[in-house]
Amino acid sequence: MKRKHAGGRVLPADWTEVIGEVQQVLTQAEREAGEREKLLAGIMPSIPSAGKAVAWKHGLERFEERLQLFLARVQQAEDNAADGELALADGEKALEHWLARANEITRRVAKIHEASTHSDEPTV
Repeated sequence: MKRKHAGGRVLPADWTEVIGEVQQVLTQAEREAGEREKLLAGIMPSIPSAGKAVAWKHGLERFEERLQLFLARVQQAEDNAADGELALADGEKALEHWLARANEITRRVAKIHEASTHSDEPTV
């Protein structure tokens, strides 16, 4: 997966697509809430405007709290992804070192085997 660097963080290349999809979902939820409000306005008796303001304020405060929780979770996911990237890079480095050692040992064994095979041949 291609990665983008953003502020020292390594993000998946499709990160902007994820944010775009979240934005679409939020826009759709806002539109649906507006439609429900219009529907309820026709059904329910009108709430006094001071009551409406309090209700809206309360609703917006709850939305803000949930948004902050969402953003905190996104930050945690980014941190976890960065930690995972570092762990994978460390593992890759260790594996490359191990493979280099294994190749070196294989080369030495082959050299020793070749030398012992030639020393077993009778000389004429």
